[in-house]
Amino acid sequence: MRISDYLQHGENNAVSTQELLSLLHIPNARELQKLIEAARSQGEIILSSCRNNGGYYKPDQNLEVGRLEVAAFCKTMRRRGAKTIRLARLAEKAAAEADDSQFDMWGGQQ
Repeated sequence: MRISDYLQHGENNAVSTQELLSLLHIPNARELQKLIEAARSQGEIILSSCRNNGGYYKPDQNLEVGRLEVAAFCKTMRRRGAKTIRLARLAEKAAAEADDSQFDMWGGQQ
């Protein structure tokens, strides 16, 4: 059985993380995220939202509404990705510019 079999169509019918953990007998949210990532990698369209208590769902069956939901999800994912890349670059820059006095700040021994 696929994870999408447990999901409803439309953001207003999103299934919460806790509900999916219970339905699928999964021990924690990280394991659920791994399953969802794998399903998405196999081509399943599984959307998520943080609005209205959030959760996971399939696109609305009304094509126009479904396309808007997919577009909103993609926009959110792109923003998260851009933020992650920006933070990684800042960390790399800080590490490259660090000197011995900052080493102690990171918990190292001088």
